[in-house]
Amino acid sequence: LAIWSWAYWELVALGLGGTGLSSWLEVDALARLPKLRDLRLQNVPLLSALADEDTRRQLLIAHLPNVSAGGEGRQTVGSVTCGTVNG
Repeated sequence: LAIWSWAYWELVALGLGGTGLSSWLEVDALARLPKLRDLRLQNVPLLSALADEDTRRQLLIAHLPNVSAGGEGRQTVGSVTCGTVNG
């Protein structure tokens, strides 16, 4: 158990695409990961309900202060890919 606790705090990247992520409380829990910089959230119910990609981006930036904004040419917050995949 101690090994997993250590790994949790060292987590830098996390992919949650296609999961049942459906509340901002769940997103807020991710903000507790101090080193998290890369988060992938494609095709999750919470973001699918938001049609506007700018709104998704702004809300995720607000909820995830450790993940910096960036990523040209795709819906990202830091390296967070959010919303739905087109094409």
